Amino acid sequence: MLSVVVQVFVIYYHVNELFLKSTNLGMRIYKGNWYDQTSEVTKSLLIVMSRVQRPFVLSIGNFRVIDNDLLVSMTQAAYTFVLYQMI
Repeated sequence: MLSVVVQVFVIYYHVNELFLKSTNLGMRIYKGNWYDQTSEVTKSLLIVMSRVQRPFVLSIGNFRVIDNDLLVSMTQAAYTFVLYQMI
């Protein structure tokens, strides 16, 4: 059971890191030296900047988005399950 909990936390840690890095990606591109690049690279970077205005999210199919609220609710459900198994 401990290995399952560790796996869930590792997955959620990496999902959260992806989310945090995707929110800063547009600003990092803008602060870079994109204006010194060729026009082809500049156009590609502008496309990337326009696409990263919405943060990156991972979802469980069409069911639910993986976020910190889901981690908290899963932890609460697991705690409740273990608590009632001990009774």
